[in-house]
Amino acid sequence: MSGLLPARPRPEPGEILTSWLARLAIENGTSFGRLIAACVADTHYPSLDLDQHLPTPLLHGLALRTGLAPEVVRRTTLTPLMERYIGKRQRHGAYRWFMPVHPVRQRFTMHGQQLCPDCLAEDAVPHYRQIWRMSLVTVCPLHRCLLLDACPACGAPVDQRLSCDSRAPHHEQESLAYCGVCALDYRSLAWTSFDPLPTRQLRLEIWGPGITQKPSNGRLGKIALEGEVSRLISWQQSVLAPLEGRWIAIGGLCAETRSYLDTCRHLLRALTYDSRTLAFRREVSKRSGFPSTSLVETNRLKFERSPVRVRYANLQNLTWILGDWPIRFQECAQSLDRPPYGLLSRAEAIAFPPWYENQCMLAISSYSREIQTVLLKINKKVRAR
Repeated sequence: MSGLLPARPRPEPGEILTSWLARLAIENGTSFGRLIAACVADTHYPSLDLDQHLPTPLLHGLALRTGLAPEVVRRTTLTPLMERYIGKRQRHGAYRWFMPVHPVRQRFTMHGQQLCPDCLAEDAVPHYRQIWRMSLVTVCPLHRCLLLDACPACGAPVDQRLSCDSRAPHHEQESLAYCGVCALDYRSLAWTSFDPLPTRQLRLEIWGPGITQKPSNGRLGKIALEGEVSRLISWQQSVLAPLEGRWIAIGGLCAETRSYLDTCRHLLRALTYDSRTLAFRREVSKRSGFPSTSLVETNRLKFERSPVRVRYANLQNLTWILGDWPIRFQECAQSLDRPPYGLLSRAEAIAFPPWYENQCMLAISSYSREIQTVLLKINKKVRAR
């Protein structure tokens, strides 16, 4: 377990750790698990979610065997993104905004890894991006298509680690572009494939009508519902690249990134499964034109464990509200028979920012004084916890 590996490809810009490790294994003619064993004497590491929790011994082992600085290896994990969006990290478990993959016997058992077929088709060396593990990213900002979180042929979760260990008859350097279970070439779903008609039919079966139509202007990779997709992509980019690293613009104001995302998460709860905001949820869905898809997962990370199409629909409703804040929010909140109590009730110990709390109080002011008093008492009790 000393000395440099014979082949040492560097991580691509934005590439995630397990994708780089899979390419390392391919270049050195070994499997994912054996590559880990060549760097550190611990056989249970391949069964961990290394992108979220990279053990320190493995970090230094990879740096030693590849000749890279430990910081370069660390930047391929999800740690830099987690430090920006959630701050404090625990040693184990899942995180908000980051989807779990739950490896069992070196295989992903959950659909926490996504991919863009067009990106893989254009890559000189197919590789997976870090942002594809984030639950708030459902559309590729470059090709404007919905991401995949499962193989459309066999239904297996996307698993780049399994792709490098499979024995499918394809070129080794391009192994990550294939499903590790059935050997489907994900690049065959790209608009740039050589056979567009079967590609269009496959996309129709995977994503459904309305988001699979090729535009009449001939530009590749674009999809229908241009306005809605542009709004969602613009929101994704504002979250992934906030102003000066920590601020996001909303309604003529600047909100701190973590506080903004906490409020977005609260709104997603109101738009998906909070029974106290059912009327508000229906009103938003009616006005936005997107269905309100409930989250049925019983785990606390309901949004992160949902399929990409469910997250896509819910994020469309969220970005529809935030796209014209606070006008659309007020129109929906004030058109109900009674106030949506869930908009001010906290499921977690977070403090609402003024830009959100003030709008909630303004919506309450349109109802009777008795209702305002009850809501204010509820809010004070939550603050006292």
